[in-house]
Amino acid sequence: MRWRRADEWYPGIILLLLAVGGLLIGGCGTPTLSPEAVAVRITANPEAVRGCTLLGEVRGKSNWGGLLYQKAGEERARRGLRNAAVALGANVVLIETALTGFSGSKIRGEAYWCVSPGSPIQGADGLGFDGQAGTR
Repeated sequence: MRWRRADEWYPGIILLLLAVGGLLIGGCGTPTLSPEAVAVRITANPEAVRGCTLLGEVRGKSNWGGLLYQKAGEERARRGLRNAAVALGANVVLIETALTGFSGSKIRGEAYWCVSPGSPIQGADGLGFDGQAGTR
């Protein structure tokens, strides 16, 4: 077996690393928020959704993690959560679980429609603050 000189194998290694890096980066597009998703409120306070209508479960996930990309992974997971909430017609998400680590971020929550999402508690009659019944 003959050992190769560094100048014989070095260019091949560089090309391989560039190809793998390009594939990894190309598959990591940042999810964009729809205009409606920007207005979705995320909360961990169950009182904030009292009196609201439960629409279903939503999830957000990102495979970004590690020491350098945990914040980016959390943000990407929240964007996915907001987009999923909008798809159900929700304007508030109650976070049930949120996990962030080296392998990425996962968030699970419940999507709600609230008449007045800025208010933590709605009136018992289900009316908005202006006295009009809320509609979707």
